[in-house]
Amino acid sequence: MKKIILILVTSIFTFSGFAQQFPLQSQYRYNYSSINPASVGAKDYFSIRASARNQWVNFGEKDISTEYITFTNGFGNSGVGLTIMNDETGGFYSSTGFKLAYSHKVIVAESEFYFGSHRIAVPQSELFLGISGGGSKYNSIDAVNDAVVSTGKTPFVPDASFGIYYRVKDLCLGVSVPGILNSNIEVTESNDNVIESHLYTMVSYTKKINDFWKLEPAVLMKTTEDYNQFDVNMNVKFREQVWFGTSFRSNYGPSIYVGLDFGRLFSIYSHDIATNKMSNYSNGTHELTIGYDFRPLTDDELNARKKRNQVLDTDGDGVVDSLDLCPNLAGSIDAHGCPDFDMDGVPDQYDLCPKLPGDIEAGCPDLTDMEKEIIRDVIENLRFEVNSAKIQQESYQNLAKLTLMLKQNPGMYLEIHGHTSTEGSSSSNLALSQRRAKSVEQFFLSRGISSEKLITRFYGENNPLNSDLTEFQRKQNRRVEFSVIFHLSNRQEVISIERQYADALRNANIVDDRYNYLAQPRTEIDNGLNITRGNNDIVITRDIGGKIITEPVVNDPIIIESVTSEPESIIKQAPKPIVEKAPEPVVTEDVAPKPSNDNTSSNNSDYLLVVGTFSNESNAKKFVGNSKDNLNYKKLGVSYYVYAYSSPYREDVAQYRSVYKNCNGCWIK
Repeated sequence: MKKIILILVTSIFTFSGFAQQFPLQSQYRYNYSSINPASVGAKDYFSIRASARNQWVNFGEKDISTEYITFTNGFGNSGVGLTIMNDETGGFYSSTGFKLAYSHKVIVAESEFYFGSHRIAVPQSELFLGISGGGSKYNSIDAVNDAVVSTGKTPFVPDASFGIYYRVKDLCLGVSVPGILNSNIEVTESNDNVIESHLYTMVSYTKKINDFWKLEPAVLMKTTEDYNQFDVNMNVKFREQVWFGTSFRSNYGPSIYVGLDFGRLFSIYSHDIATNKMSNYSNGTHELTIGYDFRPLTDDELNARKKRNQVLDTDGDGVVDSLDLCPNLAGSIDAHGCPDFDMDGVPDQYDLCPKLPGDIEAGCPDLTDMEKEIIRDVIENLRFEVNSAKIQQESYQNLAKLTLMLKQNPGMYLEIHGHTSTEGSSSSNLALSQRRAKSVEQFFLSRGISSEKLITRFYGENNPLNSDLTEFQRKQNRRVEFSVIFHLSNRQEVISIERQYADALRNANIVDDRYNYLAQPRTEIDNGLNITRGNNDIVITRDIGGKIITEPVVNDPIIIESVTSEPESIIKQAPKPIVEKAPEPVVTEDVAPKPSNDNTSSNNSDYLLVVGTFSNESNAKKFVGNSKDNLNYKKLGVSYYVYAYSSPYREDVAQYRSVYKNCNGCWIK
C-alpha cells in the first residue's frame, strides 16, 4: 500500500506535473520575492514575510505542507533578499533550502510612442533586474522497500533564478525563471529527476475607487515546455485595512480569502477549494501569510501622529481649542481663533466696526493726527454772520477739507452741535442754534455727503464755554461743534460688548492687554482722578469739597470740542442718540424747599459743570438741598448757577462730565 502511495505522491510532486515541481502558493502577490528575485529591491525598507500552506488536508496520515520566510531590503538602486523554505510531502520525503537574491533598479525616464495615430505617453517608471542563488537538501523517502528508490539523504541540490520586475504608477509586471540550473534532485537512481526551468509571468494593478474602496486584480501564468497553469486573483480593500477577495487556479479550483492591514503589520488567510480529482480525497487547502514592514512614516501618518501629539485644533485655524474663542469656526490667530474681517485683532462678534480696522471702542478706529487737525481747523475757523445762520465765505475752505475727509472715509458719522451766546431770548437762541447746525448740515449735503452720515443737534445758549460777559466770550459761544464717530451705539453698549469680550478672554485664560482693564480690577491716576476699572463697572472717585464722590461710568464720550481760547482742543469720541430737538431743562423754578448750606468756594476763574440756573438764591439752595449729588451753586451776574464740579482746567470738567450719570443736559460754564 505504501508503495502505491509513494508512486502517487512522487508522480504528482516530483517527476511529472509542472505545477507541483515547485510548491504552490495562492498568496503569491503578498510574498512575491519568493518567486521573483527582482522584487527584493522594490521597497526601500526592511520587510519580513512568512507563509504557511497546508495542502489537501486529510489526504494522508501526515501533512502536505510548505513554509516560506523571506527577508528583503531595498536601498538606493539596490536590493537584497533571503528566502528560507521547507516542503513536506506527506511523510515520504521533504526538502529544506534557501536562496540569496540581489536586484538592481533602473529609472526609466518619461517617454512616448505612437500607436497608429494615437500618441501614448508613458510616465517615469522603474525596472528591476534580479538574480538569486541557493539550493535545497532533499531527505530520502522513509520505509519504502524498492530498489529504484533512493534512501538516506541526497546531496545538496543547487538552484538559481532570474527575474525582471517593472513598475509604472499602479501597474506592475513581473517575469521570473526559476530552475535555470536544471539540477537533478536524485531521489531515485534515474537521471530524469531534473528540475525543469519554469517561466512565471505576473501582472497586477491597483485601482482606487474612492477614499473607502480599492480594487487589486492580478494574474499569474506558470509555463513550462509542455504545461501551462494560470491564477486569476481579485482583491478588494476597504479603508486600506480590510481585505477580501477570490481567485481561480486552472486545473485546481477557486480560492477565497480575507485579510487585515494595520499599516505595517498585515495578515491574510485563504482557503482553496479543489475541484479536480483531489476533491475526493481532501478537505481543501489552507494558507496563511503574515508580514511586517519596517518602513518610515508616510506623510499622512506623520500628520496623523502630529495631530495626536498636539493639542486639538478642531477648525484647523492654528489656534488650539483650549485658546480658541471660536473652536468650531476657522478664524484669525490675532483674534483668538474667531473670524475677523478687518484683521484688527477684535473678533467680528465683538467688533462694533467689523469692516474698519481699529483699536479703540470695541474695534473701532481712532482719528489720525491729520484728521484731528482738519477738524480743529474747521472749528476754529467756522464763522457765522451776527444773528444769522449764514456761514461766512472764509470758512468754506476748511469745511471743504472736512467734506473730502468724510468722502474718503465712508465709515465715519459726523455729529453737528449748534450753540449760541446768551444775547436775545432763550427761544430765539435755540432756533438760531438749530438754523446754524442745519446750515452746516446743508453745506455737507450739497456736496454729496449722505444725510445718514450726519447727525444734527442744537442747544441754544444752554452750553456756553464761558461766562458770556464780554463780546470776545460771546463770540466764542456762537459756535458749531463736531463729533466724529464710527458707530451709533451708546456708551453703555460699547462697554457691554467690550466686557463680553473681556469675560470670554478671561474664561479661556487668554491674556489680551487691550482688555485687561475690564478683566482685572486696577486703579490708576488719570487727569487727577482715581479711576478704578473692574469686572462689572468702571468707576471714578474724587475728593470734591471734602466729600468722596464715587460714580460708575455710564457715558464716556470722545468729542472734539471747540475751545478757541485754549491752546488745543479736547479730542474724544462717542455715539449719541440721533435726535434733533433741544434738550429738556434740567430744573424748574418750583422745586420743593430743603435747607442746605451755601457752598460757593469756587473762585471766579473756575470752569463749572452746570446742572441748572436760577434767578434767585433761594431756589438754587432748594435745588442743591433736594439733590442726592454733592452739588454747589455760584452767583455770576444776575443768575445763580448750580454745578456738580468745578476746576480751573476745562479739560478736567469735560472729563468729569463724561462720567457724571445725572448730566442730562448739563453744560460747562
